[in-house]
Amino acid sequence: MGKLISDSRSLILFLIKADLRANKLLTSMQEAGFTSAYYYTDLNVAIFELMDINEKDREDVATLYVQYVDEFCKLEVAEFYSGRMKLPIWFIMN
Repeated sequence: MGKLISDSRSLILFLIKADLRANKLLTSMQEAGFTSAYYYTDLNVAIFELMDINEKDREDVATLYVQYVDEFCKLEVAEFYSGRMKLPIWFIMN
């Protein structure tokens, strides 16, 4: 098995996928009636730091990121996991 994380872009993509997976779980828990609002990971903070997004642009990027995560989490489970593995990396190309 090859290295999962070989550089900073791979790390960012890995963290984005982990954040999507965690958000999908928490969204599903909320839909099932469980309280999950206390368990969000805030991985986006680390992701934005690794991407070196400046403070001026961070709020706009965060808003867009949350919109994409919310839309992605609305997908059915099978579609979610197949789509998560094919994430475009345009947003990590500085």
